[in-house]
Amino acid sequence: MEAGDFFSEPVASTSRGIFTLPYKPPAAPQGEEQEQEQEEDDLLRRRQLYETAWGACHERIQATVARLHDASLDEIKHFVHSTSTADSPTNLLAALTGRPPIRTGLIIGAGPGTSSLLFSALSRQLVDSEEGRDPCIVSRFTSRECSNIKSAMRALISGFVGSAAPDVEDDQDGEDEAGPVGVKSAALTPEDMHNLVAWYSRRSRTGTSRPTLVVLLEDLEAMDGKVLAQMVDVLSRYTHVLPIVFLLGVATSSNALHEVLPRRSTNLLDVAKFYVEPGIGTFNALIRGLFIDWDAPLGLGPDVFAYLLKTFQDMHQSIDAIVSNLQYLYLDHFTNRPYAHFTSSSPPPTIFTESSLKPLLSLPSLKKASKDDAVKKLKNGSADECRLEVGQFRETQRQRHGQRQSAFHLLLFVQSHWKEDNGRSVEDLLDLLFAGDLEEVSDELCRMILVSDFGKIDDFLTSSVERLDAFRDAYPAASPDFYEELESHRQTIEKLRTKPKSHGRVNFVNSNILGAESTLGEGDREFSRLVQELTKMLRERAAFQPTSNLVLHELWYANDITPLQEFHPSILPSYVASLKAADESTDGPRSDVAVAYRLYRETGKLINLGDWWSTFDLNALDEPASEEEKDEEEAAPDPKGKGKGKAKAATNGKGKKRARSVESEEEEEEEEREEDDPARRKQARFLRAVGDLALAGFLQPTARKAEHALKSVF
Repeated sequence: MEAGDFFSEPVASTSRGIFTLPYKPPAAPQGEEQEQEQEEDDLLRRRQLYETAWGACHERIQATVARLHDASLDEIKHFVHSTSTADSPTNLLAALTGRPPIRTGLIIGAGPGTSSLLFSALSRQLVDSEEGRDPCIVSRFTSRECSNIKSAMRALISGFVGSAAPDVEDDQDGEDEAGPVGVKSAALTPEDMHNLVAWYSRRSRTGTSRPTLVVLLEDLEAMDGKVLAQMVDVLSRYTHVLPIVFLLGVATSSNALHEVLPRRSTNLLDVAKFYVEPGIGTFNALIRGLFIDWDAPLGLGPDVFAYLLKTFQDMHQSIDAIVSNLQYLYLDHFTNRPYAHFTSSSPPPTIFTESSLKPLLSLPSLKKASKDDAVKKLKNGSADECRLEVGQFRETQRQRHGQRQSAFHLLLFVQSHWKEDNGRSVEDLLDLLFAGDLEEVSDELCRMILVSDFGKIDDFLTSSVERLDAFRDAYPAASPDFYEELESHRQTIEKLRTKPKSHGRVNFVNSNILGAESTLGEGDREFSRLVQELTKMLRERAAFQPTSNLVLHELWYANDITPLQEFHPSILPSYVASLKAADESTDGPRSDVAVAYRLYRETGKLINLGDWWSTFDLNALDEPASEEEKDEEEAAPDPKGKGKGKAKAATNGKGKKRARSVESEEEEEEEEREEDDPARRKQARFLRAVGDLALAGFLQPTARKAEHALKSVF
């Protein structure tokens, strides 16, 4: 009999210090093995559902962002591809040096935290070759990789050589050709521009095209001015042999270029400006593209939308943070919710089993609508009947999504026509839309429509029908049902134009306006009825219930913010919230960090540390005096010299101490006094508060001005 029949192997492992008991572990029962296999299959199915749902959502995100910046990206691509080093010199610099200036594009409104998706889309479109255009090679980096000129040039050159696809012919001819062939060449250092020139010449000679080299720096404001000036000076020396284009992400304005670079460096650049839409407009476009104009696999509830909006504002308007939260929301729903199998548009019939339906039947929305016939059939019916009822609830959700989509666009049309300047913001309308509370907005607009004249109503119906035509072309599947009503109202207006006006009036009278004349003609009454029907239609379209009233809304809408509260991409939101709360609080004194943060908010981009310390000294709490200082003050001699203090007792009557010992004692006493000095301790508190803000990402050093700190730009 072999030992393996009784003992598990290895019996003991002295090399790892692990001892295994000498018995063979019992085999798992057959029922447990089946349960384990079922759990693994369930986990695999959940993962597939998550990958499918998030894959579709991610593609939609990329398409929405690309469509949002289509015009800007097209302008930037045209600017990059129109660069030609063979053109004749057109300015003084090119005429004197024989080298053209560096073509530079300022992407104004693009920051490192808010426009990462924009930079990714731009890099992808530049790299993808189009017909009649040579592809580009993009070297993308940030200021963190450019602490000095050596690391900056290394990041720039390695970005070109590392992102380009290897050339087989180039590898085959490498032994016959002299000179450097790559960044790993022993003859040249990785940051040497001669290396890049040799690599590009070989690539252009062996290939059929001369690609443009695009340098993409994401955060201009955070870049060290001296390092960037040196980089510009180095690149300007090779513009006659390398087709280099500089693209700089600017979060503030075009003046940032002149604040970072000196004039001698900006004279080497041929600058063009491109504007992208920053801020809340990008957030609104993303939410509309995902959850209004498109029926997402997993929609948003009102609580989740409010949390995402607050996160966007706290995270310095970072779209990347919103995308990360959405991805985590999808991951939590499809992996942790036991009813996630039914979220898909067409769940397979195999999942309608008793064990799978148990978590579905325990949802709060089903318990709330327990008296409904469809819910009773779902609870008591067979598997096929359950599948049909879930499909009907899903169809109800789709219809409601279409109604919500059309109502939102209708409200935008009406508000843009009547309240163009003082209307509600898009994010406020989205918040009310997800909460199903648009009645207040519709009432405001209806009151304005009721007191409008004939010309205003005529202009509104004409422009609304035109905008709805464009909307139907953009979203063929939407087909708003109120389109026919608006079209019939517009035809009624056209017929009214041909009718005569009573009493020689220019337009028809709206009887809904207070103080209208009592003598109304037939056209006046017909126009008044049309206005009432228009307001009635608007109220009906806006009076839909929130998503929480739908049966099985938990399957298609996420409204639990607990997973998002556990998932924080950064400590910045809670840190900023605590600082603001401490600054606004009136209970007790503020902390040192809160005082420093308040002064931080009131300053510009550059902060003078001396002025900051002076203001901090006035606003922060004073240091309390120690017991030793109090004793020294009590023992100090009075101005008349009658007091008895330590200074008098410290000297002996004979004065025979050596000068060296006296000096050492005085230095020690001075050091002790400096350590116990309240002003010194307050300066240490100030430095600690500034260090805490820098650690949280609010500050960064700068070499442009001595004794200054640079505020971070997100």
